[in-house]
Amino acid sequence: MMNKLITTFKKILLGMIVLLALSCKKEEAPINLTLETNGNTIMVYLSGKPSYSILTEALEITKLSQTLRIYGTMTLFAPTNEAFEKYFKRKGIANISEVNPDTLRNLLKYHIYNEKYMSSLFVQGSLPTVTVNGAFIKFDISKGLRQTILNGTAKIVTLDIPAANGVLHAIDDVLEPSPLTMYDWLRTQPDYSIMLEAFEKTGNAALLLKNVEYDPNTIVYGKPAIKWRTIFLEPDAVLKKENITSFEALAARFSQNYNTTKNYADPTDSLNVFVRYHTLEQKYFISDFTDTYLESASKNNFLVFSTTGGLSVNKHIVESLSGTDTVRTEVKVGVNLDRSNIITKNGIINSVNALIQTYTVKPVAVKVLFAGLPSERGLKLPNGTVSTFIAQFPLMGNNPEAQKIIPWLKWGYSTGFVPTAPTNSAFAGDNVVLLSSGTAGYWYELTTKLVFKGEYDIYVNYVGLRRGSAVTNAIFTWDGQQLGDITNLADAKDAFGNVVAGGIDNIYRRKLGTVVLPINSTHVMRIDGIANNVTSWYSMELVPVRN
Repeated sequence: MMNKLITTFKKILLGMIVLLALSCKKEEAPINLTLETNGNTIMVYLSGKPSYSILTEALEITKLSQTLRIYGTMTLFAPTNEAFEKYFKRKGIANISEVNPDTLRNLLKYHIYNEKYMSSLFVQGSLPTVTVNGAFIKFDISKGLRQTILNGTAKIVTLDIPAANGVLHAIDDVLEPSPLTMYDWLRTQPDYSIMLEAFEKTGNAALLLKNVEYDPNTIVYGKPAIKWRTIFLEPDAVLKKENITSFEALAARFSQNYNTTKNYADPTDSLNVFVRYHTLEQKYFISDFTDTYLESASKNNFLVFSTTGGLSVNKHIVESLSGTDTVRTEVKVGVNLDRSNIITKNGIINSVNALIQTYTVKPVAVKVLFAGLPSERGLKLPNGTVSTFIAQFPLMGNNPEAQKIIPWLKWGYSTGFVPTAPTNSAFAGDNVVLLSSGTAGYWYELTTKLVFKGEYDIYVNYVGLRRGSAVTNAIFTWDGQQLGDITNLADAKDAFGNVVAGGIDNIYRRKLGTVVLPINSTHVMRIDGIANNVTSWYSMELVPVRN
């Protein structure tokens, strides 16, 4: 017991030392650290490889070498000598000694995570945490992990090099954090001049583009984290198609369409609302979007996203009359992928191919996955390490405290049973959730995001392991109100007479009922299993009722 306490104390102490080493300036870096340094640490590995001699020298200059010698769970994206030679050529310098030490330290910190990320945790977009300098790296794994591209320029040439204090991935170029805010970047892009002027004249350039805000509730390496934003912008050429060739024309357009105060800085002015409607108050890479809707910086105005046929915004049907016939036309704003995912110091910039206008949203379909969206499954544990929902679900048991890091799902069951690791099912090749075969007295609570008011049919999708051969009863409730009678999940038809078994005999899509939601709000669906559990759960769907 005493040895275990000593080991735990050493880990806590060393975690504090790592934090200090990464956050202090070089003259403040800790020295003579000897705990847990005898293994093949990241720094020991680099020092023994001539192909990393420039990186080794840079780490020694900045004193970050001491951090990479001590105990921890770190990740280093390690530029090779050839990578540094590319960097020197870009900067017009001969060697590492010509780089300003503070600039070099910040540059190297952009290559380090204080969490261990094996390639199996890479995702399209970005990792769930920031690098040690507080910025994100953009990951492109569309061609496979072995061809991962970082920030559109650096290719990973060797994956998953193990070390006693983490992992290394070798890269063929030096990563450079953007020094520009969204405002700075747009000022270098003359083809966004009209929208930039609109942000300036409404006061939103200072509020949303220039400002580097910090979140006091999220502390990263001893400092508040940057509050990132995402914007979608029309280039001048797109506005020209709408006969908008200047800021004045844009202002006139929206003073005609909506009520205007003529005081563009007034948050209630129609032009101001239009400008803020282009902004999300969170970080989203293109790959992070699903078929979803998100509230814009113009409060109570939502952007609706669709991924069918490529990412688009506010796709909807407009009805018009042609003689006596009703013509239904699909309207949407497409996203220009080749001009999107622009990383700046305080946000991400995306380009669109049509005018984004506010409109009154109608109920849209909502799907909530029991295993969470792929973008939600990366978890940061209370001890600071990173993991995934897939790995943690079977470890959390009945512990409500442990489940707090899973915002969309809560669960419980009779004592003595153990959750089963989520497994890949025939549902679009995605994961299903099972507490354990034979568990009685289990329950789940699945929380939706904000749902638009309206009338919806509720469906559940699941895998029934023994169709027709076992009674697997459950009770469903919606915000505390029971949906129908006790349901036998093995029945081949639902209470409405629909055949629910799919082409694969044990896959079900069952309608539970219809609800009318009077306001925009979040909701909770609960499942109480009152017989042996032989069911793996995939999703809950809300489908708008079309009148």
